[in-house]
Amino acid sequence: METASPIQRHNGHDFRRRTFFHPTYCEHCSDLLWGIKGQGFVCRICRFTCHEKCMNQLIVDCPHLALNRIKDPLAHKWGKAVTTCKRFCNVCRRKSDPSGLLSCQVCNFYTHKNCKSFALVNCKVTSLYREKVEGLAYEHVHHWIEGNLPKGKCEVCMKSITSDQCLHGLKCTWCGITVHSSCFTKLTQQPQCDYRDLAYMVLVPEAVEWCGSVLGSILSADQVSDSPVDGVIDDDEDAEEKGYQVIVYDDEVACNKSMKKSTTQRLLVTKKMNAKDVLNLALKKLQIPEEGDQYYLSESIDELTKKPLHSTDVLYDMVETTSRIPKLVIMHKDDSNGEPRLPITICNQLLRSSISTIKFQVTKSTTVFSAIEDALMKFEMEGENADGFVLEQVSLCSGMQTKLLVPSLSLWDTMTYLKSQSIRVRSLTRFYLRKKVDSRFVLALWGLPKESVQEVKRAEEYISKLLPGNLLENTKFGPLYPNAKLVFIDCPSLSVAGQICHILEQSSAKLRHYILPNLRPDVIEKSKAIRQEPLLVFMNGRSGGNQGLDLLTKFRHYLNPHQVFDLANGGPHIGLHAFRNFPQFRILIGGGDGTFGWVLSVLEEAQDALQFKEPPCALLPLGTGNDLARVLSWGPGYSGEKVLSILRSVENSDKVDLDRWKVTFSPHKVPTFTALRKDSDMAQMFGYAGITNEADIIQGKEKMVVMNNYFGIGLDADIALDFHLAREENPEKFSSRFHNKGVYFQLALQKMVTKKVTAELHKHIKITVDGTPLSLSDLEGIVILNIQSWGAGAEIWGNPSDQKLRSAHFGDGLFEVVGIGGVMHMGQMQGGLRGGTRLAQGSTCTITVNHAVSVQVDGEPWTQRPCTISINRCDKQAAMLKKLGGKKESVARQFSAKQVAELHKRHSANELLQHRHSYEPRKRNTQADLMEHHSPPP
Repeated sequence: METASPIQRHNGHDFRRRTFFHPTYCEHCSDLLWGIKGQGFVCRICRFTCHEKCMNQLIVDCPHLALNRIKDPLAHKWGKAVTTCKRFCNVCRRKSDPSGLLSCQVCNFYTHKNCKSFALVNCKVTSLYREKVEGLAYEHVHHWIEGNLPKGKCEVCMKSITSDQCLHGLKCTWCGITVHSSCFTKLTQQPQCDYRDLAYMVLVPEAVEWCGSVLGSILSADQVSDSPVDGVIDDDEDAEEKGYQVIVYDDEVACNKSMKKSTTQRLLVTKKMNAKDVLNLALKKLQIPEEGDQYYLSESIDELTKKPLHSTDVLYDMVETTSRIPKLVIMHKDDSNGEPRLPITICNQLLRSSISTIKFQVTKSTTVFSAIEDALMKFEMEGENADGFVLEQVSLCSGMQTKLLVPSLSLWDTMTYLKSQSIRVRSLTRFYLRKKVDSRFVLALWGLPKESVQEVKRAEEYISKLLPGNLLENTKFGPLYPNAKLVFIDCPSLSVAGQICHILEQSSAKLRHYILPNLRPDVIEKSKAIRQEPLLVFMNGRSGGNQGLDLLTKFRHYLNPHQVFDLANGGPHIGLHAFRNFPQFRILIGGGDGTFGWVLSVLEEAQDALQFKEPPCALLPLGTGNDLARVLSWGPGYSGEKVLSILRSVENSDKVDLDRWKVTFSPHKVPTFTALRKDSDMAQMFGYAGITNEADIIQGKEKMVVMNNYFGIGLDADIALDFHLAREENPEKFSSRFHNKGVYFQLALQKMVTKKVTAELHKHIKITVDGTPLSLSDLEGIVILNIQSWGAGAEIWGNPSDQKLRSAHFGDGLFEVVGIGGVMHMGQMQGGLRGGTRLAQGSTCTITVNHAVSVQVDGEPWTQRPCTISINRCDKQAAMLKKLGGKKESVARQFSAKQVAELHKRHSANELLQHRHSYEPRKRNTQADLMEHHSPPP
């Protein structure tokens, strides 16, 4: 309940004392508001709540003031909230279930759907590349988001910090430090953000050149809803206070068109509020930065009748006498002097100037080109040619909408049109002067027809038929990846790439596209960091139920979204091509064993286009078996670990080499249709039992696949094939790792009672290892191992006592051949009760298959007709990252921290580049290092 205390104004807030009837906490110091009556103050604009003693210490601005202080606005990318806990809306400051919230996929800003129109356009900037100018250094400041903090410690007082009770505390979305709102003024660290633990793996914004949306086409359509959701923000708590509600429209057009072009606000009118007070409050709630002297209120009787209100009219009495909620409209006052001038503000967008904004007067003769010329002079850039710059119109309403203005366009007409729109649209429109982007951009197209991916020329001919001839001038096609049906097009400018995408979207060809940002490794090399090895993240959103999609969003929160890629959107080729010019980088792959093998194969295929030929790969297990991840100590599966902990483990991992094996299938010639019809046993042998049509006979072609984990033939492959077919039939039922193992166990039991080919496996196949034939009697399955783990963690090779055989290792250049005696033996092997039958170790293997049998390579099964299978080692090993576990990682961190501290004493920053230890952690600033005052967040 509000009292009659005078209004207090701090940081743009409009405070009034209020009595609370339930436990309420101060959003500055997070302490409980004690007392019986008038315990604290509430802002009538944004509902910020605090103690009276805290009002003079506030560091969070009211939204209408914070919006004007944002220098580089950037729209949020909304998607489903990736959390199971309640969160606070950053706009209305109310706590809600995640089902009713949207969250930004980049900076983790939360909002209700009907609050989205009033969300600050302050997403973290991910691309800041500009040409290096002497005297203008890159200063990357912290990007603060208020509230919804994870459990942690305050950077200043080192006490625990949480925001469960109210929207309290601040977090930097880049370095991840958290601080109490009450401690923020004590934070005297230098204002530049050093990225902390992620300093050597994050892709710094200064190295990214991009002029489009923050994520471009990174986010898939089902993750983001960009349509504006305008509407009335119903202040239901204030409605319980003593007073009456009115609806305020920000323009007459908006009122007549039922809010289709504008937003509205419900305001609580108390006894002492006159029309001027209501007008000023409405302007602030609508985030209109101008003063109320330029406007007046009118009461809307109907679409044609508007009754002007005097500034001293008391609205409480008017509302009390009517049975309906009054509709008030904000109207412009007539311009009495009639001066043909309109003031605008032009902002600096990454120009070679230290001046951030200038004021400019628009006349009827002002064109966009003349405005650019005058602006360059005021920005102290007289020597620049105006033809090399563009003026961009940016609207901050309902997110953020941008429009490039044609040089010949009359700026007076543009301003006149904006003036005819709603007041909020006109007031929240800015103009930015930036240099034309003359860099070349790469466009990826995939989904090409099979006949057009045989060579680059054919792909170019196919695409040229879909586009105007002049649009492909100065473009270069290649490289081409036939297996992925993907080609890259080097376009002369970003606008050309955008035009190609737009035309292809309208065409009948179902081609998908993605414009790659320009990444500048030279910026990273010239930075002051000891060493930077950017991390390229590939995530399979389909793995692990919904875990892949959730992790995709979480990694974008911690890293630059331009370094995190969804494998469902173009595969690994796009990310690798974007990082092609980096002298060194690391890769993190999230998915199952099949995903790991896919990325490693594409990496080998794309090596010619990469400057760094062998980037080491770390694994995040999201599949069912995850055998390779187990061997490299990344665990049996993801179980909710913090993303920051995963990134630290990637940084402190050890580089190892993994053997890879070429498995070549040379099919035997299939007999004629007549022979198969006469001999049923032969037809069954070749997998054509019951054939009735000669066209069904297919002469196989030689194919080669790469084995990273293991190769199986017989029983284990037969069960894997049944599991694969069941999952293909009902994929929605296989979202749980536990359920998948249960189905696998059930299928294995069925094999005990059914007649199968694997019972006579020794009659159907012959195996030779390094020229020595193997005895296969009493065996129903054969597994050739490259790693020590098989079947979701079973170590079936063990530690042989035979001196001729030695322990298995994934990098010793040898594989291990193990036999499986049956389903019971297989169950004992997976349960750790018994090992497999050790047959041989070697480096070459030949398998002759005389009967159709099930095979699998790294968990991908199929039915193989008679053929000859040869297994040979690949020329190059794969560079992998092995996780340092437990005490080893802790000791490595402590040791390297001491080493780095000693190096800082003895060497300069350039010398440190050559001395950085492989396990060096990100050096954290101590309290003694905090030297300079932070600027408050917008």
